[in-house]
Amino acid sequence: MAVELAPGVPLAPLSLRQYEQMVDQGVLGEDDRVELLNGMLVAVSPQGDLHGDIVAAITDWAYDHVDRVQLQIRCQLPVRCLPASTPEPDLVLADRPQGTQGHPTGATLAIEVAVSSAPVDLEIKPSVYARGGVEEYWVVLPEQRTIRMHRRPRDGVYTQVDDATEASFGAAVLRMADLPSVDNTGGTR
Repeated sequence: MAVELAPGVPLAPLSLRQYEQMVDQGVLGEDDRVELLNGMLVAVSPQGDLHGDIVAAITDWAYDHVDRVQLQIRCQLPVRCLPASTPEPDLVLADRPQGTQGHPTGATLAIEVAVSSAPVDLEIKPSVYARGGVEEYWVVLPEQRTIRMHRRPRDGVYTQVDDATEASFGAAVLRMADLPSVDNTGGTR
C-alpha cells in the first residue's frame, strides 16, 4: 500500500544496508513490489501485458545486438547505484562484475518501460541513475511512441535529454516501430 505524507513531514531514509537486512530477514519478500530510491521505499507499479511485451522485445534486441563478453544483460534485477538506492530497471547493460556474485554497482545503459510508472521513471530515477554513474538512461514511453534518452551525466544530472522514435547504443538501434504498441481496442499489437 502506498502512503503519501504531507509536505514538510520529516522522513527517516533507509541505507542500502538496512534495506538488504530487511530483505535477508524476510521483512520484505518477493511479493513486496518496492524499490529503494533516495533512501525511500517506492511502490513499483504492477506490470501489465503491454509492459511485459515491450520488456521482452527489448530483451531480445539486447541479446541480438550487445557484446555479451563485455556487458552483462540484466532484466528487472537490482543495480546498486548509490548508498541509498537500488533501482530495478526493466533492462540494464552493466560491466561484468569481477566476482561471481552480487549486483552490479553501475551500468552503461538502464532502460525503463513507462506504461504506468512515468512519474517515477521521469522525475525520480534520472537523478538516481545520473548520480550513480549510469552512462545512459532510456525511458520507453509507449503511449507517446517515443524513447526519452538521458545522456552525459554530470554532477548528478543528465546534461543531454532527447525524445526520439529510435535510440542508438553503439551500432545497435532500438526502434519504437519494432516494439509492441497499444491498438485502438486497448490490446497489444
